[in-house]
Amino acid sequence: MDTHRKGFWLGLFAVILFALNFPAMKVAVRELDATTVGLGRGLLAAIPAAALLLITRQKLPRREHLIPLFLTSAGAVIGFPLLLSIALNDAPASHAAIVTGLMPLATAVLGSWRERERQSRLFWATAIAGSGVVVLYAIFTGDGTLPLHDGALFLAVLSAAVGYTEGARLGRALGSWQVICWALIVAIPAMLYPVVKSVQEHGANASFTAWLGFFYAGLISMFLGYFIWYRGLMLGGIARVSQVQLLQPFLALGFCALLLDEPLTIPTLACALLVCGCVALTRKLKPTSAKVVEEI
Repeated sequence: MDTHRKGFWLGLFAVILFALNFPAMKVAVRELDATTVGLGRGLLAAIPAAALLLITRQKLPRREHLIPLFLTSAGAVIGFPLLLSIALNDAPASHAAIVTGLMPLATAVLGSWRERERQSRLFWATAIAGSGVVVLYAIFTGDGTLPLHDGALFLAVLSAAVGYTEGARLGRALGSWQVICWALIVAIPAMLYPVVKSVQEHGANASFTAWLGFFYAGLISMFLGYFIWYRGLMLGGIARVSQVQLLQPFLALGFCALLLDEPLTIPTLACALLVCGCVALTRKLKPTSAKVVEEI
C-alpha cells in the first residue's frame, strides 16, 4: 500500500472513531453528570498525554506560547466537550452531530480572521448559508423555537473553533499532536476538582455501559483518534485527507441509529447533505492572502 493511500485509510479510521463519540457521550450522560463526562474525558486523556510527552522528552512550551495554549485548552479541552455534554442531556446525539457539523465552517471563518486572510464573497456566502441551514434545522426540530440545548451546541461549536484555530497556529511551533497533549495538561487544574466531586456524587450508581461510553470519549475520541488523524494527514496530505471529515456527520447519524435507535429522518439527512456541501465548497475556495490555517 502506497503512503498516500495509507494516509487516506488512517484518516477514515480516525473519522469513524470521532463519529462514534456522539453515541458514546450520549450513553454516558444518561447516568453520569455532564461535568463528569465533559471535563472527565479530558482529565482521563491527560494521563496518556503526559506519559507520551515524558517518554518523547518534549520541551516545555515557551512563555510566548502560553496564551494560545490556554486558549486552545479552554476551547477544545474544556468548552467544547462540557457544552456538548450539557446539550446531550436533552438533545438526541444525531441532532448534536448535525449542529456540530458547523465546526469546520466556524474554524475556517475564525481562522481567516486570525490570519487576516481575505476571502471571496462566495466563501462568506457559503459560510452564512451553511450556518443558516443549521439554525433553521434547529428551529424546525424545536417546533418553531430555538431550544436551550441548541444554544449550548452553538457555543460548543464556537469553543471548538477557538481551540482548533489557536491550536493550529501554535502547532507550527510545537507540532500538532504536542499541542493537544499540552492543552490537556494545562487544563488539569481546572478539571480535577469538579470531576472528582461530580464522580463522588453521581458515579457510584452508573452502569458499566455508561462508564464504557465515558472511557471511549476520553481515551479513544479525545486521545487515540487525534494521533491516528494526524498520522493520516501527514502521510496522505492535509488537503486530501481532511476531505474525509465530510463523512463524519453521516457516520455519526448511522451509529446513532444503530446503537441508540434514533430515527433517521429526511430533514436530518437533508440538513447533513447541505452542511457537508457547504463545508466542501469552502475548503475548495482559496484565500487571497498567502497564509493558510491548517486544521488541528
